[in-house]
Amino acid sequence: MNYVPDPGYFIAGAVAGGISRTATAPLDRLKVYLLVNTKSDVNIALDAAKKGQPLRAVKNAGRPLVAAVSDLYKSGGVRGFFAGKPLRTYC
Repeated sequence: MNYVPDPGYFIAGAVAGGISRTATAPLDRLKVYLLVNTKSDVNIALDAAKKGQPLRAVKNAGRPLVAAVSDLYKSGGVRGFFAGKPLRTYC
């Protein structure tokens, strides 16, 4: 009986884990940035929707996301999206 799987499974798992962490790190950084840096003027779209102005709400809905991406890029370029993530993970 062979209880140890083929080493290719371990390598494939390691590669998949590395790719998934690299792909989701910028999205996680953006999420944390949006959670921490909320301003009162960000709710323009919500206020417009409450007042019955759907076109104004749709027009302003993406503004906080665009501003967050712009701020993160200005603060450190592409590397700014990976800030706070360790280069190595320790078990």
